[in-house]
Amino acid sequence: MIKLIMNSQKQKLIAGELYLASDEELVKDRINARLLLRKLNTAMPDTGRRCFRHYAN
Repeated sequence: MIKLIMNSQKQKLIAGELYLASDEELVKDRINARLLLRKLNTAMPDTGRRCFRHYAN
């Protein structure tokens, strides 16, 4: 069996392998996720779905 070399910590995370949570790409992703969740959670009830679709892309 050929084992693929995983270069990024994000690839390791997705594969369920050990990874460094302090990796720059993962930190940026977490910050972005927090910002998106804050925007979604503070959206008006009738605009929540529209807001989520806008920020998810």
